[in-house]
Formats: sequence, C-alpha cells, structure tokens
Amino acid sequence: MLQLHTTLWLAVSGMAIAVVTGLLVALAIHTSEAQAVDFTVADTSDAGDFFLGNGVCESLTTIGTPPVAVPGLCTLRAAVQEANASPGTDTILIPSGTYTLTGDIEISDSVVIMVAGTNITIDGAGVDRIFRVTNGTVHITGVTLMNGATTTGGAIRNEADLTLTNVTIINGTASRGGAISNSVMGTLTINDSTIEGNVATVEGGAIQNAGGEVSITNSTLSNNSAPAGGALFSENNDIQISNSTISGNEGGAVDVEDGTVALLNVTVAENNGAPSINLSGGEASAQNSIIGPNAPSDCSEPITNLTHNIDSDNSCGFFAANDVPNVDPLLGPLQDNGGDTETHSLLPGSPAINAGNDVAASASDQRGVLRVQESDIGAYEFEDADGDGVGPISGGGTDCDDSDPDVFPGAPDVSVDGKDQDCDGIDGEVEPEPMPNGDGLVDVILLGDWNVLVFTGEDETDPADLAALIGPRVESIWAYLAGVQVWVVFRPTGVAELNTLGPIAQGTALFVRLTAGEPILVELPDLLPGGSVEVVLAPLWNFVGYTGGAAEIAPLLPSGIGATFLYDRTDAGWNGFFPAGPSIANAFTEVDRLAALFVLNETLSIVTLTWEQTSITP
Repeated sequence: MLQLHTTLWLAVSGMAIAVVTGLLVALAIHTSEAQAVDFTVADTSDAGDFFLGNGVCESLTTIGTPPVAVPGLCTLRAAVQEANASPGTDTILIPSGTYTLTGDIEISDSVVIMVAGTNITIDGAGVDRIFRVTNGTVHITGVTLMNGATTTGGAIRNEADLTLTNVTIINGTASRGGAISNSVMGTLTINDSTIEGNVATVEGGAIQNAGGEVSITNSTLSNNSAPAGGALFSENNDIQISNSTISGNEGGAVDVEDGTVALLNVTVAENNGAPSINLSGGEASAQNSIIGPNAPSDCSEPITNLTHNIDSDNSCGFFAANDVPNVDPLLGPLQDNGGDTETHSLLPGSPAINAGNDVAASASDQRGVLRVQESDIGAYEFEDADGDGVGPISGGGTDCDDSDPDVFPGAPDVSVDGKDQDCDGIDGEVEPEPMPNGDGLVDVILLGDWNVLVFTGEDETDPADLAALIGPRVESIWAYLAGVQVWVVFRPTGVAELNTLGPIAQGTALFVRLTAGEPILVELPDLLPGGSVEVVLAPLWNFVGYTGGAAEIAPLLPSGIGATFLYDRTDAGWNGFFPAGPSIANAFTEVDRLAALFVLNETLSIVTLTWEQTSITP
C-alpha cells in the first residue's frame, strides 16, 4: 500500500489530491496497528516529515516549477515526528555527520536515539534548544549536542523520563540550565557523559533541577558558569552524584536551594567564584569524596558527613576519624586518563590513596578501572600494580611498566639489560651528566637531538676538532655569549663564512645537536685544574658551566640572582631554582659537576661567584 502511494505520487503528480485523500483512511489503519519502529536517518538537513503518522520517515521536500511537495530522505526531525506518532518505543539510528537544526525538536513518545557511526553532532546553531522531552521514556546515546540556546535548558528541557549515555553537551546558553533544565515532572539520568563549557545567566551553568529527580554517574561537569550553581543548581527534590568529577566551573560547583544533593566517590576541584558546595536552603552529604581545592572555599557551611572524605580548607565539617580535613589532595590536571570522560588523577603520595570506604565504594572508578581493596577517595582509583609508588601512563601516571617495581622515572638504569628502568626511552645509559672516569678523561653520553655539555679541553680549541671528536652525527654546535647575549654556531657541513663559533675556551657551555640514532659515548680530556673558580656574571642572563662537585647551588647565589635554570637532556626540559621563591616551586637543589646553567642576574652591577672545583687525578 505504501509503495503504491509513492508510485502514484511520482507518476501522476496531477492527481495528488485524489491520491492523498484516498490514502488517509488506509494510513490511519496502518498507524493504529503499528508498534515499535526503527528509523535510520539519511539526511543531515532539518526538514519535517512528509506524511505524519504513516510509519515511514520521509522528509518534506519540493521539486519542479512550480514547486511540488514530494517525500525526500529521512531527517532527524522527521524520524522523531514519526516516532512520536507511532505507539511503543521506537529506535532512531543516526549516522556520522553534523545535523544543524532550525528550531527545537519535541519528543513526546518513548524513543531510543542512538548512533550508527562516529562523530555525530547535533547543532542548535544558537537559535533554539535542541530537544524538549515532554512525554515517554527517552534514551539518547553517543551524540554531541552543541550551541543550544533558549531561556530554559540550553540543549535540553526534560519533562519526562530521560537517560543520557555517552553524550557530550557543549556551548549551550540559557537563563536557567545552560545545558539541561529538568522540570518538576522530570527524571534525568546521566551516565558516562561530559557537560562542558555551558553558560546560564541566572542559575545552573550545566544543569538546573527545577524539582525533578537527577542521577549522575561516571560523568564530568567542567568549565560551565552561572551566577549560582556554576555546574548544578537544585531547587527541589533529590540529586545523586557518584563516581563523577565537577571541575573548573565558575560560580561554584553545586548550589542547593532546596532538596538534597548526595555525593559518593565524587571529585569536586578547581571550581571558583562561590563556595563549591553552597547550601542556600537545601542539604548536601558526602562519602568517599574529595572537595578541594576550590576558591574561595570548598563549602559554604558544614555538610552531612558520611565519612571518608577530604576537603582542603576545613570548611565542609569533615572531622570524623576516617576523614582527611585541611589537606591538599594532590590531584593531577583535568585530562584524559582513560575511560569516556576526563578526570583528575591522584598523584603519588595523595592522602586519598587507600583511604576510602570499601563497603560504600562502587566496584570501579569513573573510568571503569576496578577499585581494589583499600579503595581510594574520589572519582579516580590510583593504579600502582607493582607498588613502586608511581601510577602507569595509561592512568595518567609516569610509570612505563607498572608490572615491575624496579621500573619508574628516576630509577637507576646503568646497563643494557632489556629494561628501560628510568622510562626515558633508552635502555642502559649512564646518567646523562658528564662524569669523571678517573683516568684524566670525562665520559659524556650524547643522545639524539639537543645535548648540553661543558667543554673540558684546552683553551683555544677549534670547534671542528670537537666535532670530529664527537663524530659525523654532529649537526651543529652552539655557544651562548653572555656578554652580548647572542648565540654563535658551528656547522661541520656548512659554509665556512656562516660559522660564527670561533675557538672554544675551556669551561664553555655548549649546545650540541646530533642527528637521530643510538646514544654515543664521547671522551673529553679533563684539563680543568682543581682549586678556586671565579665566574663573573653580567646583568641579565648568563650561561655558566658549573665545575664544582655535587653541591647545593643555593648558597652560591646572592639575593640579586633571580633564577637559575638547568637543562635536562633526559626529557628536553628545564628545571628551575628561585632563591626567593617557595620551595615547592624549585625543581632542583643540587647540581652535578660540569652541569650547564642559565643564571639570571637581576642587579645592575657585576656579580662574582666563587666555588671550589673538583679536580681529577689521571
């Protein structure tokens, strides 16, 4: 019957009115008999359905001159309209693509909206919200909702039973509920989802709960903003949040005007602009949760303490025997640590490790990692299978082999044994600082790419001789002239006139660049005499080859020295020391013999540093 309808319409367009009239009764019979129907979207446009209620998803399009309305491909809007008209729980499959709407889509019957591809985005284009759910049981899975805009519920207004799974909602704007507004009739369940970067001008940057019930699990609410409840504002009824992260929201994290909010294994951190948990008439409780650090405070007043909690400033009233109040929880940055959503990892030494209540905790953390006996506080379970105190790279740590307690950054790795003990990508290297070997020579290990070394040979050495000593993989040798604050260079294969590095003086600090390949060993003659060494530092930056033994650098630096930087070849990064700064900001305190340093002299006069040099007996 439906096939006949299509054929007649296309073949005898002049009889359109008669055909349509003749089909209305038949279509009504078809609809009354329909149960659950599957619709597959095939068009990213936003046209509505052609024949509403016939059980077929066909968009309304036009052809010809003058234009004649004909059925087109199935759009998302048309699929939802047909699902609304079809009794039972229908399924809508959405393939990959971006679906830009011209207005909100109302869902008034039970439906499952799920993906049939990857990277599915439904874009409200800033003109209206995306979905309004008014009736039925609705499941939406695997899509990104963006740029919804309206007064209430930027992306979604829920007045029924709505479940979101693996959904991302971004860049929504509204007066209330930048991403979602849940009405007094609404039941909202959020699983494995991210609500990020939404804005409400009144309340609920991510979610406004206007009296319904809300459950949030394994999800992250981050970088949303509102004057009240930067992430979540609750006006009534109950909100349950478990195994989730609330981070970086402006206007606090949760504002409870009425009703209750319960936190279980939740991490609430780096929110600002208002107390992170703000009780403006309602109640909140926490168990196995981290609240802090936040600004200006973690809580506006003590909340119900179900034990095994951490807060960073004593404002939440966590003083039971198993709580950890007034302490930095030592969290890593919000990032992808595995799983569907971003989390704050627990850094080694975090007081949250092994401090949770195993009975109350869920079986796995926010990422799906199994919680072990003596579970951790917060949304993240610290992984350290080998017990060396460093978590694996897959979990946001730095341990490249979490099955071997002898392998972790900083572990000794001095032989070729098939293991990269210190996780630097090289098996069996000695420490990358120049080291005296007791026979009048200095052994220097040079890696591919940039290396910093202090030349130990005689004064007035030709850079070509040094390049020949290192080998054919030398691409260039650079020296920094502190007096004029410029770099000079020598390239073995370059045009002689372009080489500005002249004879190398003993003790000069150099940058040497090698082409990629295995580490190479270079033996330099150690002609530096023992005894006192004086280095004159001009104002601003100076490049110094430190020739003393392993010692604290701090006592050598007068107050006029603003900072000292050491180049670490292992990770091609800089470690800093600030004499007037807090100790936590200083990345090194000891300097090995012949290390290369940048020193910032902030005074207007010359500064002279003196130290005893370590001598070598051939």
